Amino acid sequence: MIHNQPIIFKDINIKKLLKYSDNYTLIPIKYNSNDFLIQTPKMYIPFGEKNIYDKKYLDLSFQNIMNDKNIELFYDNLLIIHNKIKKIFNEYNIDDLIKSYNNTDLLRLKITKDILNYDHNRNIIDKIINNTYGCFIIYLKGLWLNKEGNIYYHWELLQSKIDMPLYLSEYSFIDDLTKGKGKGKGKGKYIPPPPPPSLIQPKPLTKYDKMIKMGVPTNAVQHKKTLDNKICADDLQNVTLKKTITNDKKKDIIDDVPYLMELLSRITKYRIN
Repeated sequence: MIHNQPIIFKDINIKKLLKYSDNYTLIPIKYNSNDFLIQTPKMYIPFGEKNIYDKKYLDLSFQNIMNDKNIELFYDNLLIIHNKIKKIFNEYNIDDLIKSYNNTDLLRLKITKDILNYDHNRNIIDKIINNTYGCFIIYLKGLWLNKEGNIYYHWELLQSKIDMPLYLSEYSFIDDLTKGKGKGKGKGKYIPPPPPPSLIQPKPLTKYDKMIKMGVPTNAVQHKKTLDNKICADDLQNVTLKKTITNDKKKDIIDDVPYLMELLSRITKYRIN
């Protein structure tokens, strides 16, 4: 495939003619015995796809030739091809390879059914639009000779890579996070403040928790809890004293009174706490 390089005049080969009908005969053309494929520089597309007699065509414009040396080289290569054809078939009426429209030079291509169109990101696109630029892989299949002695070029467009306009498919603004409640999906997406923490009432402290908080050793607090579970004021209220006390036991009871009074005092104190 030729890409940004000069065409060699002698490497343009004419092959045996192929008759398709009484009116038309195809003159195949090869370049250095290979299919004549050219990758164009970036060309302007003035009109987009055009339908002519149920066939699709695309015109490439050379209007940017003053700004692109590769377009100038492409133009010169087409002139070399045309001069070779005129030299070999000088007895026929040869159609212009490059046509002029509104003072602009154009190259007309036939769009094949199996064409592949891409955008600049290599995504497949459905069609070629107007007023944009693109690069193309084109194929010079040959020349058509009719019975009147006229010769026409047969160019085919195989692939295109089009500079498609940029479209944004979703909300893309970067919103100020300090204002409003935007719903953008870009980097400026509004982030609402977190909800306030739930107000959970703390569990009230028991007297044992208070003792630990005041620095009482854990084993001492546990001992106190065990003691409280064994001794209960209700148990003391259920104690039944005998009305008659023997002289032998009286002295023991009197001795135990201080201990019982102290025990009742402690129980009363803990119940108040």
